[in-house]
Amino acid sequence: MTYMIVYRSVLRWTQRHLGVRLTPHKLRHAYGKNCVDLGADIRVISEALGHESLDSTRIYTQVSCERTRALAAQFDSPGGKIIPVDSAKKVRKMHLG
Repeated sequence: MTYMIVYRSVLRWTQRHLGVRLTPHKLRHAYGKNCVDLGADIRVISEALGHESLDSTRIYTQVSCERTRALAAQFDSPGGKIIPVDSAKKVRKMHLG
């Protein structure tokens, strides 16, 4: 299989089944970002994506607004107390529906 065959197949499949035109590269970014959002270690993501260095993986570490909000919700701003919230569950719920 050539890259262009995979590219066209992914483009057509995502258009037909998801209603958006996604390329393999966009799916790769989405996978990396989702792994970061779910708390995966950057080294694991780097290995999964086949990067030789962590510098190549840094672009996937841009944390989403949802994850930032979930982490910020753990802190009570007036007293600076940590609220016992399972942020991993909260983040998963946001991604699953």
